[in-house]
Amino acid sequence: MLLTPLKHQFGRLIFCLPLLLVSLLCLSVFAIIQSSLPQTQITLEAGPEGGLFDAMSRKLAEDLKMHGIDVTIVNRTDSLNIVNDIADKKSSVDGGFIGSDAPEADGEHLGQVGTVMLAPVYLIVHRDSDLEEIANLHGHSVSLNPLGSAPWYACTNIFAAYGLSFAEEKIMYGNSSSIIQDVINGKSEVGCFVDASPGKRDDVSSIADDLSNENLRFLSIPQSQAMQVHQKFLSPTVIPSGTFKIFPPLPETDIATVASSITFVAKKNLSRELITMISYSFTQEYGGSTFWNQNEQLPSTNFIALDPFERANDVYADGLPWVYQRFSLHVASFLERLADDYSVIVVFLFALLSIVSTFGLPTPYELIINTRPWRVRMLLKSIDYRTQRSGQISNRDSKSLNRLEKWLNKESVKIEDVAQQVRQLQDKAMSQ
Repeated sequence: MLLTPLKHQFGRLIFCLPLLLVSLLCLSVFAIIQSSLPQTQITLEAGPEGGLFDAMSRKLAEDLKMHGIDVTIVNRTDSLNIVNDIADKKSSVDGGFIGSDAPEADGEHLGQVGTVMLAPVYLIVHRDSDLEEIANLHGHSVSLNPLGSAPWYACTNIFAAYGLSFAEEKIMYGNSSSIIQDVINGKSEVGCFVDASPGKRDDVSSIADDLSNENLRFLSIPQSQAMQVHQKFLSPTVIPSGTFKIFPPLPETDIATVASSITFVAKKNLSRELITMISYSFTQEYGGSTFWNQNEQLPSTNFIALDPFERANDVYADGLPWVYQRFSLHVASFLERLADDYSVIVVFLFALLSIVSTFGLPTPYELIINTRPWRVRMLLKSIDYRTQRSGQISNRDSKSLNRLEKWLNKESVKIEDVAQQVRQLQDKAMSQ
């Protein structure tokens, strides 16, 4: 008699076991599907509105939107600190463009998708100005990009290398277009800013039109070749004579300058599908051959000292993966994640089913069906046990019996129909 309660509990467990297994299977499948869904939202941080980083971020947002990816852009004037927000685990910012090296302390939290542009430093004065060399700019009025921005950082580092300083009351701040107007209108004697290299599309930057003004003159940075030794993110380059106007040529002569590496960096946990589509966008927007990209070396992950995302290198080397070429982002990402993250589980299940089939063992479905009569008997014994102990049948057991009766009636009808068909075939066979 002491075993009766144990048998009762065991009976309930056996009867519910298939339901538990099916529920567990469904939850597992749901979890796999849920974890394989693509990330379709990203937050980018850019510099001040209307600036180069802002324009590049908005162009990227347009490209990603075509693939069903929603982009939120957050602007800040001190774009030099964008990298800090991206590296901050508590920040909602996923990525953004930077124009300088990433701090070593942030390296473990960041990865680079690649450098997409070498943006020249433009050093300009009025055409009638007496200023001929960068070394003579000390103490004059100057217009710069916003304080704390990446272009401001590049220009101030160049000025510092030449021992130049400027009184705060003689410094004006603005975007590239306003700096050019300050010099043309005589508000500032010198302008220094970083913007897109000539030849880029107007939806990225229209600065080439502003720089074609005949009242401007460009100054060279004579030691541009050596500048990279002291500032690794600055690469030596040349603005060829006639870049902005063929005749009379503007600039009149080749201008030696440096270019800032514009690189897209992101949190290291950025999803693979986003890295794929961002990299592909960069190949389309910035991969064409120009004077500043003659060997089509851009986009590239070789310009700054930050670990690259391997998927970005794969896209730059081999193009868009096959699965992304054939399917939409959602389907491609799902298939890729399923194959990469759960391939071992899938192979194991197929191997298990193959073994079961080879040795004639019952499949899980057959086990559930074949053990149904035994499980029903266990259920009835369990209900009988509880009824004897309490002296009456509970509402729960009553409902279970009603459901069981309906199922038996339904199955009986099916069995009777099958039995009738069997008898008809037998009668037909005997009459022939």
